[in-house]
Amino acid sequence: MKTNKNLSIIALAVFGLGMLFSCTDSTNELTGNENTAGLLAVNSPLVGYTVGNGNTFEYPATFTISQGEVRATSVDVYKSFTNIAGVKSNEVLLKTVTLSPTEQREVVTFKITYNELISGLTVAGVPLSSDDTTLNIGDAWKLRYVAKTPSGDHANIATTKVAVGTRLAGEYKCVEGLYMRNSNVFATTINWPAKTVIESVNATTYRVVERFGQFGPAADDNTWYFKVVANVISYPALEPDGATSNTANGLPIITCGGEAPGYPFLPQFNCGNTNKVILDNVNGKDRLVMTVGYHNPGGGAPGIRQVYQVLEKL
Repeated sequence: MKTNKNLSIIALAVFGLGMLFSCTDSTNELTGNENTAGLLAVNSPLVGYTVGNGNTFEYPATFTISQGEVRATSVDVYKSFTNIAGVKSNEVLLKTVTLSPTEQREVVTFKITYNELISGLTVAGVPLSSDDTTLNIGDAWKLRYVAKTPSGDHANIATTKVAVGTRLAGEYKCVEGLYMRNSNVFATTINWPAKTVIESVNATTYRVVERFGQFGPAADDNTWYFKVVANVISYPALEPDGATSNTANGLPIITCGGEAPGYPFLPQFNCGNTNKVILDNVNGKDRLVMTVGYHNPGGGAPGIRQVYQVLEKL
């Protein structure tokens, strides 16, 4: 009986701990120093900073706050800067965003300017220049979020990168997408991610971050590169380092006219009217019309993999 009683006590203790952790995970999101989800979700992981827009041009950034048993009253947004050479600045407070006292789930948009981004920051003891034309493509700020609650501060693990680039750098949504293996349709627009992130490498070269069509991050890296000259898109055979192949899903990129023998791009991929930039000078919804693929020499269905996508800037 004594043994059974002890086992019962142990079982109740384990059950109680399980309930404690279960309740903590589901209802109280303010229990740790870093929160990966639930408390604060960063909706703008990338903000494209366009050189030449001026010191007071406003760039929006957005996050969603989900309140738990302990309410966050405000969010401190901290900033730091890293130049193209990898040299980092100090970190200082950018701004404090006040939250609603009643909303349980709140989508918050705040705006930042160049003057705000540079204030108080130094690199190797030198303040950042008041002239944004001295920036280099590849320079970037990091915004870090800290929720303020009566029980203490809670840092969010997700951040925002404010990347210095050209007009076409930024976040895009797919408004038209088609992926085919040989002549079989395997994905359409609905299968594309909500956002595709594109960064500037230099004045004409861009990097698509861990997205190839509907495919996400892969073990063999799904970051790839394209060039834009006079609003015409092309795809270099090599990455900017000059030694690594420009690949999709781990295989060298091919384009209209560069297909493997016997595997041409299909009519659906509109090779005569693609690989171009359509600029929207009214609403800023620039579009990238792209046809690209790769040749899979093995596997269950050897042949060409073709992607057609029209990406519209968010």
